[in-house]
Amino acid sequence: MTKKEMDLHQQNRFSIKINKILQDKKNNQQCLKLIAPKYMGVYVVDLKKISSVIL
Repeated sequence: MTKKEMDLHQQNRFSIKINKILQDKKNNQQCLKLIAPKYMGVYVVDLKKISSVIL
């Protein structure tokens, strides 16, 4: 694989990742629009980044 082909391949992978992130963000925003009006507060927590959860 030439350097140019490798660069194009890397750009394509990056583009796919960015599109997935944007789609996930759009899905999350749509979800929040549906549930937020029903509650006084809505909190989004990334369970991968915290060590314990108090319920």
